[in-house]
Amino acid sequence: MKFKNVVSILASAALAVSAIPTISFATETEDNSINSKFSSGELPTDANMDGKFDLNDTRSILLYYATVMASADQSYTHSDDISEEVFDNIRDNFDYDNNGKVNSNDASLLLNYYYSNSIAGDVDMNGQLDKADYQLVK
Repeated sequence: MKFKNVVSILASAALAVSAIPTISFATETEDNSINSKFSSGELPTDANMDGKFDLNDTRSILLYYATVMASADQSYTHSDDISEEVFDNIRDNFDYDNNGKVNSNDASLLLNYYYSNSIAGDVDMNGQLDKADYQLVK
């Protein structure tokens, strides 16, 4: 139970930190290049292996990162939040910036791609801008 709390706290902290505006060293051309790699399928987007690309994929990358940071040897430790199969998938395929580790930077790249291709105002993220979205924000 204690490990689960640590992972949840670390994932929450990583998500909060990634939401803080930062100075970007990537140029617009680099951003477009990585986004085109996402669009073409050259870079994977389905981190949690559920067959779709959504915000839960970014969450899974952050859970992976929190799990690695909480582990003494940076290996998989059982968690109700992330399976070993998803852990291995993220470790092997989601180092977008090629720095040798999957971390919040990689989650941020995927999050930026998600929002650059989503419908503004689609609060419930069902792919439609409708009354349900209005109800959620009023």
